[in-house]
Amino acid sequence: MPLRSAIRGLLLGTVGALAALGLAAALNPQVRRRCLQLAGRTPEPEAQQPTHIVLPDRAIASWEGLDEAIEEGRQQGREVPSDVALAGA
Repeated sequence: MPLRSAIRGLLLGTVGALAALGLAAALNPQVRRRCLQLAGRTPEPEAQQPTHIVLPDRAIASWEGLDEAIEEGRQQGREVPSDVALAGA
């Protein structure tokens, strides 16, 4: 009888440990990658977020009306009271 109880305890402990490891792997991407590596499978690459805005192929200097738009923005900035400009910032 004690042998049967010891085997049952060992089996339940093993199942519990595997369940805890599975839960940790499901919740943590680093643990998931490590588990897949240990199992001999290569993890899928995680989707990367864009880090910058890609401008069109043409150079900014060739945009038509860029100088006028910059000057117009400066003029509007001078005309707006400073409290309104700060509230919008």
